[in-house]
Amino acid sequence: MSVAVITIDDYESVRQLMCYLRVQTVRESIEIVLICPFEEKLAADEGQLAEFASWKVVALGPFETLHEPRVAAVRNASCNIVAFTEDHCFPAANWAENLIKAHEGPWAAVGPIVGIANPRLFIAWTSYFMQYGDWVSGSFENAGESDDVAGHNSSYKRDVLMEYGEDLDRIMVFESVLHEDLLDRGHRLYVEAGARSFHVFITRWRPFCVEHYFIGRLLASTRKQRWPGWRKLVYILGSPLIPVVRFYRVIKMIRQHGMTGRLLPGILPSLLLGLASSAAGELLGYALGAGHASEDTVDLDMNRWRYVTDREKEELWSGQLLQFSHDPPLPGQKATL
Repeated sequence: MSVAVITIDDYESVRQLMCYLRVQTVRESIEIVLICPFEEKLAADEGQLAEFASWKVVALGPFETLHEPRVAAVRNASCNIVAFTEDHCFPAANWAENLIKAHEGPWAAVGPIVGIANPRLFIAWTSYFMQYGDWVSGSFENAGESDDVAGHNSSYKRDVLMEYGEDLDRIMVFESVLHEDLLDRGHRLYVEAGARSFHVFITRWRPFCVEHYFIGRLLASTRKQRWPGWRKLVYILGSPLIPVVRFYRVIKMIRQHGMTGRLLPGILPSLLLGLASSAAGELLGYALGAGHASEDTVDLDMNRWRYVTDREKEELWSGQLLQFSHDPPLPGQKATL
């Protein structure tokens, strides 16, 4: 399996992620594809990288979007399976092994169960359920064949993606749209319960709102490219209802996971703010397109350590391996990450 590791700076920015990749149970079957702007600035740790089956560096020059390096990883991968990672999403030791096993089935894409790496604050739980609510750790009722898998952290059969040709650049802007298109083409998706990865969510208020605005705008602008004009108009007019629909959907997810009494009402302020920000982005995305959302979201996604609390940064980017919980503590509960 080729694993894409992306940095807009140098190797130090992905060193924490590499700690978790180095302990993968099938490390000897992994190719690391390092995507960066400039190879001479990367300063790769060749000693660490030599522990894998192989590794390569793909230097793109300065890149301004998140999908550009992912597309480059697909096109430069040597293996039949390509898995995406983020520098703020840390896989369990058997993550790669279970993804590879699952790909023996007829699945075009296989996604993991996603855990929360920084569970102390309600604002992180809001993003967790808004962004990854269908793959919440601790309950695997959604494992198995699925109509969607986790964006930015799933794996794909490379030849399926390569069938898109030059159109891969467009369809990879927002991965849930890619997944919709894969289903339309007759492909099948799968959530593998044995593959788990633990995601760090933004816990500072202004970046939290900005991130959800960008997510909404990118989703809408990518979707509308596949839609007829009448459907775009329906969604523009119906945009004010989107927060209401999503609010009840998130609350339903919280109830399904037995967290109602522990997350409500504490999660409500950040949930309402996040939904409003996302809806504003969707409205503009359907009406005006992506704007600069693809470029402006890069810093939030690739420099996540800037947008968490100092305590979280110190713990999560310590250089040490952490044992994340599949049943994480909720805000107010005492626990050690």
